[in-house]
Amino acid sequence: MTAAAAAAGTTVVQSASSDLWTAFRDRCARIIGVYGRGYELVAGTVLGAGTGSWFDKVRDDHSGPPLVDTRSIGPRDVWLHHIRLGLLLGLLVGLSVALLIVPAATWMNGFWAGAPLGVGAGLWAGLVAGPVTNLGVATALTAVQLSAAEGTPVRLMSFLEDARRRNLLRATGPAYQFRHARLQERLAAGPPR
Repeated sequence: MTAAAAAAGTTVVQSASSDLWTAFRDRCARIIGVYGRGYELVAGTVLGAGTGSWFDKVRDDHSGPPLVDTRSIGPRDVWLHHIRLGLLLGLLVGLSVALLIVPAATWMNGFWAGAPLGVGAGLWAGLVAGPVTNLGVATALTAVQLSAAEGTPVRLMSFLEDARRRNLLRATGPAYQFRHARLQERLAAGPPR
């Protein structure tokens, strides 16, 4: 008998199965941290993982105020980040595709026909996901092309960083800019005749 039913002077009959269901529902709601109309949707699923009272300490440890990063990110940092992330992404995608295709192709075509097919598919997917579409790799290849065609230094990022340290350039986000407009105009005009 509930408190509201006792106050109203009525008797509420509950079956044992409804008591079990209520206890289960309340326990699930307490574990997954979902109360209200949506608890039945996520009870016992992956969506409910990490949201219950069992994870309060983890949440409290990792939900503090964000740290303020005062370090500025320069063009060289952005370039290195793109290179590393692209190569890692290419490696992981290529490995995943190879691990997916090799067993299936080997099962269908035999080892000697299926394994090279799966390895080739993994290599292709890894190259497309990683170095081929990577901005950092494109920047490095452009530096090599400019070096061959125009005579710029091959290590262009190191050259630009040195010019920034000498106060000829300034870093604004992921790009370099000339500090002095007259210097930029002089260099853009070309060699004197």
